[in-house]
Amino acid sequence: MTAANLRGCDLTKAELDEAVLRSARLDEANLGSASLWGVDARLASFRGARLNGAAVLQSDLSGADLSEVLLEETSLKVTFDEKTTVRGMYGTLYGPLTLSVGGLSREFDGAELAQWLNDRGARVEVIGS
Repeated sequence: MTAANLRGCDLTKAELDEAVLRSARLDEANLGSASLWGVDARLASFRGARLNGAAVLQSDLSGADLSEVLLEETSLKVTFDEKTTVRGMYGTLYGPLTLSVGGLSREFDGAELAQWLNDRGARVEVIGS
């Protein structure tokens, strides 16, 4: 599904484990309660998508655009890089998140993760840490 256009699609409860969504367009898609384990979503666009209750685990969102994404108790245990956009992302999530920059990785969780995201324009609360 590399570069697939899934804009506005209803993917509620979809099983997208190990999908290759590199450069895919998921803008305004409903991914509520979806499973995205081991997904390659580098450079994908999720602008305005709903990830309520989704499990996005061990997935690579490097360079992805998560602007205006709605999270509600979303498990977001993923890898971001310095090009991942989170401006306007809002809601609640479970971490941790791994930031990968220049071959070095660092894990963020709890208040530190919330601050890192919110400093980049998100409005989120990290729960369960």
